[in-house]
Amino acid sequence: MSELQAVLEASPPWIQEALLPRLVPAHWSLQVLALVRELLPEDVEALDGRIEQAELLIASRPMNASDALVTQLDDRQAGMVRLLRAKLQQEAVLVAEKALKGESDPEEALALLADFESPVLEALRAQLNNRRQMLGLKRRAEALTQQWPVLEKISAPDLKERFATGFRVELQMLQLDALSASIQDAQLETQIDSLRQSVENALSELADAANKRSKVEFNDYQRWALTQIDAVSPLKEVSLETKAKEGLKRALGNKVKSAASSAQDALTRDMIQHLSVIDVHLLDVAVAEWYQEIFSERFASLDMTHKKRVVDAFANSSKKSLGAT
Repeated sequence: MSELQAVLEASPPWIQEALLPRLVPAHWSLQVLALVRELLPEDVEALDGRIEQAELLIASRPMNASDALVTQLDDRQAGMVRLLRAKLQQEAVLVAEKALKGESDPEEALALLADFESPVLEALRAQLNNRRQMLGLKRRAEALTQQWPVLEKISAPDLKERFATGFRVELQMLQLDALSASIQDAQLETQIDSLRQSVENALSELADAANKRSKVEFNDYQRWALTQIDAVSPLKEVSLETKAKEGLKRALGNKVKSAASSAQDALTRDMIQHLSVIDVHLLDVAVAEWYQEIFSERFASLDMTHKKRVVDAFANSSKKSLGAT
């Protein structure tokens, strides 16, 4: 090929043009001979380059190319493809074995094995999948382990309980996934058990604290309700002297509110202000009885107009909840 190139370069352009129909087949034949006679490289990348070279030569075959060379080129190209595939499979197996030892990524090994089929490789793929699942579960367990200390940074009890409850759900999902995948790993099981115990202890402590808060809030609510009930005084009686004065004013045509009406208004306001905001479902039995007795007595002393005002106000009032008093 060097001599051919030297002859070509030493010739004037018109000679090169005249020789071109003879030089192209000769140059192609020499390239094919070089390719089919050389020792094949061990390197996968270099071998892939030779296959690409063979494909280009096959695609650029001259019209008068030697049939014998074409056959040798086809055979060489097919042999190189088989050799490359064997090398890639061997390399994939080596990566898979390293992955099973924890020296490489199972995902990479599975990707390399994807193009190959055999019973041995199927078994290897199953092991890699198991390894990949186990590593995924371990990563999730480690992430939960690092996330758990966040609980101590939360001050609000309701948010703290929500965090712990959500954390327990995530941990249970991790346990279920490990069971469904038949993953048995002592370190993983110990880590999960430790987290589960921490979560249960925290939730138990939060429940105890919530119960204590609830009792305090319940007792506070009873005391507050009693003050509200006591703030509703009975209907004020109108004296005979006041009645006489009011009768005289009405006789003289002076339109003013009677003392009785004023007393009804005052009682109505007190009942709406102090009693309508109490949620009777949150009252202790004794407090509820006292509420009902006072309400019934006060309500009975009102006329129909004021009773209607009280009923309407009670129906539309916002009740105080525990902890809001």
